[in-house]
Amino acid sequence: MKQIGHYTYDEINCLGQGAYGKVYEGLNTLNNETVAIKKLDLILFEKDKYLRKQIVQEIEIMSKLNHKNIVKFVELLATKKSLFIVTEMCRNGDLKSLIASKNISEQQAIDIMLQILEGFKELIKSGVIHRDMKPANVLNDMGTVKIADFGFAKYVENYSSQLLKSCVGSPLYMAPQVLERHHYSTKCDIWSLGVIFYEMLHFDVPWKGRDEDDLLHNIKTQPLQFKNDLSSFSKQFLTITLVIEEENRASWNQIFDLSNTSELQKSVSAEDINEESIQKLPTWIQRPSISQRQDKKVDEQKYQQIEELQSLRKQIAYQHFIMTECYTEQINNENNGELQQESIKQLLNYINENVVKESQELIQASIDLYQKLQQKNLLWKMQEQLNAEHNYYMQMQVDAKKLFALNQYQGKPDDKQIIEAKNQLQKCKNSNAASMLLDLINNSNWKK
Repeated sequence: MKQIGHYTYDEINCLGQGAYGKVYEGLNTLNNETVAIKKLDLILFEKDKYLRKQIVQEIEIMSKLNHKNIVKFVELLATKKSLFIVTEMCRNGDLKSLIASKNISEQQAIDIMLQILEGFKELIKSGVIHRDMKPANVLNDMGTVKIADFGFAKYVENYSSQLLKSCVGSPLYMAPQVLERHHYSTKCDIWSLGVIFYEMLHFDVPWKGRDEDDLLHNIKTQPLQFKNDLSSFSKQFLTITLVIEEENRASWNQIFDLSNTSELQKSVSAEDINEESIQKLPTWIQRPSISQRQDKKVDEQKYQQIEELQSLRKQIAYQHFIMTECYTEQINNENNGELQQESIKQLLNYINENVVKESQELIQASIDLYQKLQQKNLLWKMQEQLNAEHNYYMQMQVDAKKLFALNQYQGKPDDKQIIEAKNQLQKCKNSNAASMLLDLINNSNWKK
């Protein structure tokens, strides 16, 4: 059994493996909740600048999304050798496994797709494009469908028109424009959803190929065909999503309008079913039983203060993460030294000092709470970790001051200096670290 922070996991309980790490089933020892822990090797990111930018963006995106149909980010932890991304646990597998079982009706497929679309409404509201939608990235937790894996996700400024060119994702679900390495828009996700929906209905993808070129050839030469007994909703959804030319492919508004007006979306809901009818539903659309719902509820009064401490801890850790990325860019002199401006250095120094100060205050708050709690085991492991993190933050502050000669910068920047720093950061077009730092200082919560 291994431990990271207040989480434990056993490497035997591996949920999946990707190119850059493994995902394990873990346990939050503070509240006994099961979590998923993604373990990544830091050496890979030190050697690969592109990979480092991707993981930074994945963490940033996941930490800001909060929707029942999107896998919830819980915490980011790190050791000298590994990075750990903790997320909520989805207990009932993925859509890939369900399709492989060939045990899915058209109505189930529609229910699942409608939940995926609810998640996409949140992504669009947040200006996020996923770029790797496939059945393996659609998870199930007690009947709630959740979008997962934002490793290739990206922020876009104009959701309706911004064009992208990088080729990412899984070929069978890639839009033709992505396969051709042509510019593409956020409509690439619409194509992917069309392929996923088709696969749910037919237990196979609409087009295959020996390689990407052969796949692209088949998409362009073989007309879309589907079963004759499909509902009008399914036929229309496939027809408007699996359109080769982007300008003729449905827009997100058209997709949402179709889902909102479809009579078929009036499937069994949590409000109008009883426990007896739940037992008759297939696993994928079952809701938790009454006893399961009661077991899942946490005593809010008992854990509220601990959760508040955990929330503050996450905020401090995220600020520290941004500082680390900024200092890494400075050390490697990336992006032509865009973060070397005096106003930015002063800002970094102050935020670094603030992280140490807030960390110390958090330790004191946990001590105060520890003395009030009867079940002290809920906090003692957290206190150990808080002390370790605080020591790490202090060491980073000392190292940064030596490395970047920051002793000349004292105290909080005034409004003029902050405005100057923001203007400089806005000019750092190629820096993820600058983008995150700018977002941080636009949020007044960091200023004390």
